[in-house]
Amino acid sequence: MEVLIDFIFSTTYHGLGRLVFGKSFDTGEKVPLWKKIFLIFLAVVLIFALLALFGLGVNYFKK
Repeated sequence: MEVLIDFIFSTTYHGLGRLVFGKSFDTGEKVPLWKKIFLIFLAVVLIFALLALFGLGVNYFKK
């Protein structure tokens, strides 16, 4: 479980650095526009997936 949490936080950290600042925190490399668009798309898909899972969970426990 700790490994999973560490993976999520490190991925989020690097992804946010690339998305917001346009370059990686570690290497300082510039991120191309297509990668930024892909990261935004991935973030939106992940948010909708989490909302759907949350909605299913709430609906399940209401019964």
